[in-house]
Amino acid sequence: MASIRFANFNASLNRNSAGELIADLSAPDDEQAQSIAQIIQIVNPDVLLINEFDFDPDGIAQTLFGDNYLSVGYSLPTGEEKTSVEYPFFYLASSNTGVASGFDLENNSDFLCL
Repeated sequence: MASIRFANFNASLNRNSAGELIADLSAPDDEQAQSIAQIIQIVNPDVLLINEFDFDPDGIAQTLFGDNYLSVGYSLPTGEEKTSVEYPFFYLASSNTGVASGFDLENNSDFLCL
């Protein structure tokens, strides 16, 4: 019986302004993204859920992460080579993080973001 490996990763690839993550991932030199990609390559799950990844409706950031980071192999300090990983399908769920709630959630006259 074949097994399927699932992984859930809180990547903390969220930025303070719209388009900032796309800019960071446009070149393969973002150290945070490199580290995350290397961990994913080591674990090598069949199905991967990445949390804390900025949402962009066109999937540009996700594509850049795949092309510039996940698809790039690297060497471990032991000399072992890790091959790239590819996830040909991805789903983008919209997020309400940073969106004003319209409600005084803390009952202090501030209308907080979710």
